[in-house]
Amino acid sequence: TSAHQLILRKTDSSNNTHYILMNGERGSAITRSEGHEQVDQLQILYYIDYPNSKEVSYLMDSGYDQGGAFVNSTWNQYRLHNVLYYANAPDGGYNAPNLVIALGEKVSDHPDVDHLYFNKYSKITHFYGQFPIEHFSSIGQLIYTSKYRRNLIFIEEDLNNQTPSYIIDANADEVYPWQLSTTERLRNNIGIKYFSDKTAMEADWESNRHQFLRFGSGDNVLWAFLDGVEAAVPNNLYTVQDGLDIKLREENGRDVGSNNKNGYYASSFGMYFNNIESRSWTSVAFLQEDDFSNGRPSSPVQQIDYDALYGSDFIQRSHQIWAYQHSSNLVDIYIKRAKPTNAPRDNSLPFQLSSYNNQKFTLDGGAEFGFARLEKENGLWKVDPNYKINLSQPGYFYTASGSIGTYTYPTGSKIYIADNVTVTFTGTANLNNAEVYLGKDAKIEVRNG
Repeated sequence: TSAHQLILRKTDSSNNTHYILMNGERGSAITRSEGHEQVDQLQILYYIDYPNSKEVSYLMDSGYDQGGAFVNSTWNQYRLHNVLYYANAPDGGYNAPNLVIALGEKVSDHPDVDHLYFNKYSKITHFYGQFPIEHFSSIGQLIYTSKYRRNLIFIEEDLNNQTPSYIIDANADEVYPWQLSTTERLRNNIGIKYFSDKTAMEADWESNRHQFLRFGSGDNVLWAFLDGVEAAVPNNLYTVQDGLDIKLREENGRDVGSNNKNGYYASSFGMYFNNIESRSWTSVAFLQEDDFSNGRPSSPVQQIDYDALYGSDFIQRSHQIWAYQHSSNLVDIYIKRAKPTNAPRDNSLPFQLSSYNNQKFTLDGGAEFGFARLEKENGLWKVDPNYKINLSQPGYFYTASGSIGTYTYPTGSKIYIADNVTVTFTGTANLNNAEVYLGKDAKIEVRNG
């Protein structure tokens, strides 16, 4: 990391080097770079260097053309980057640098990223950034300021299970003030957009938008799965958007990633959300590079029925859980909170997964998200400790037959016994205060003399 950017460099087992950047400019990094400055706070970039010297920008900077000391590029608007963008904010976020005649130069005046950090958890790296966004009325008056929060995790490849690296990127805007007029509420729309140099998006993307979308063809395609927390995608609130083959031109015909000397092509994709009723807006994207010949990955599946949580008021859903199943014995669980008034983040959040033996988990208090990789052993799903953030799996897990002496389980304990496993107590066993989950042909025997 530097003072203003988070950077990850990770070489995998195939000698491919993954680079991820989150931009978090502050201070002089904003005010001293007017020659080609773009407002791109919290933008992320993702590219891979392959052993044959080929570089692919799966999430790219859209660049600029004739930007200089006194003039702006024609496309350096905030909304033309890999970020959330806002209908009631200038250029989707903040204005491009302004020319100040008295100084004889351009001046940037957008705010600093006020939180920027990363954490490493064994096989997972977490990037976090926070940035204030000012929202204006139709007549240019400042009406409120919200927080743009970005949580990105990079999950490293799992050689034991032949599972590739991938990214989960969550973007949230909070807090929406209820006192806005109807006119201003209708203008309070938000979107997320990504740019990639992988073009040739599949023609039937509309019919596949419940699944991973494909960008590119042949080897090294980008798979992207988009969803939301407050409402299911797609529906009348969220809309999957795409802008195919956008041509970005550069001054002097600079050749970037294309044989076309007049510019280069990029795909853009994302979602747009009508924020008229919700106090928050939260998007989630699963992004994975892979060889197209491997076929479309299985899609992450939502685990929460919003009707069971809030009835018809589904845009106030407090959280959502996804299960991304890589095989019959391996699944990743990702949970993301929203910010409705009735779901404070300081509280821990218990949940269970009906599709996975009804096993119970707890999201840590204060955590915005959690992740865990589950492996099945003898029919019992257990967390891989190398692939876990902010999630605990309370309980006692028995995946092989064995004997236990006298033992009293604490009140509320959860005991999971895998398929075909027998747990034998040779002393006194007190199970009165415990919940016991038995797999197929599993049993408990008590032999106290």
